[in-house]
Amino acid sequence: MEGADHHFVNSWIIICTISILLQSQITEAAGPPVDHCQRKCGSTEIPYPFGMSKGCYLDETFEIRCNHSTGSAWIAQLNWQVDAISLSTHTLRRKDFIVESLPEIAKPGETWHHSFGIFTFNRHYSISHTRNMFIAVGCDIYVYIVDEKTSEFQGGCASLCRSTLAPIWSCSGLNCCQINLPKDLTALTMWIETMNTHTKDRCRFFTFIEKDFLGLNKTKFSACNQTYVVPVIFEWSVGNTSCDKAMDYVCGQNTECVDYSPGKGYRCKCSNGYRGNPYLPHGCQDIDECANQKDNDCPIKHRCLNIEGGYFCLPSRRHMFAELFPIGNI
Repeated sequence: MEGADHHFVNSWIIICTISILLQSQITEAAGPPVDHCQRKCGSTEIPYPFGMSKGCYLDETFEIRCNHSTGSAWIAQLNWQVDAISLSTHTLRRKDFIVESLPEIAKPGETWHHSFGIFTFNRHYSISHTRNMFIAVGCDIYVYIVDEKTSEFQGGCASLCRSTLAPIWSCSGLNCCQINLPKDLTALTMWIETMNTHTKDRCRFFTFIEKDFLGLNKTKFSACNQTYVVPVIFEWSVGNTSCDKAMDYVCGQNTECVDYSPGKGYRCKCSNGYRGNPYLPHGCQDIDECANQKDNDCPIKHRCLNIEGGYFCLPSRRHMFAELFPIGNI
């Protein structure tokens, strides 16, 4: 049985390897960054396509300026301070998004509006619809947003107040209210309307903000002339066209090119069975699913056999022999 078992395993490996090679899509990768690139600014990891010196980033859009004395990282082209960059989710966390203050609205029932462009910052960076929310801080105001292109109502909330502005423990209508950002909304107009109970001498603010920002419950927007900053999550992409129209990709081997639907550009991700940096020529390496039982679903009494880009679940020799020659057969 040793010879038959060995032949059985080898045959399956050959068949599946051919299948994987036929289905794989190897794209032309851009020139790799130079070897001496520094990949950390303070405690912030700087993965390629981002980089801190020439030859270490894909293009100037992804250049990071590092203040080594403070350990703070900045997107050089936009002068944004960032403290997290993710390859897996294609997001970055900007920590210095400025909170806007509202102009004085003198009378109850008056309205004021302001337009926002979700993609006006840069073609490669856009505010995440799923990771952020829109909040308004102030007394006795009703806030709603409309799609700037279609003028359709997208959501609204009301913020009421007590005698003083207390810290915002939850942005649920007392001193502060929140609106979720609609998917695929590229430009919006915010409208604010004062209520009949409106008082003139209160500060009012509005901003996009990270949904999971824990510091919101400690923030007291009380000084009207003070500048406040909050974190906002931005999504990022590469290129300026879709995958099928791009002349070449920056994606490395063992990757997939995925169109970035909210705007122009695309993203690279490692193919199933691989892990690493998809923007490097050989950045996506095979995952050994057999090394960790959590990475495979092989049943009991089966062997896990790792192959490039995947794995097999094979019955043990004893189990295979029992299936071929069940007890009781003559």
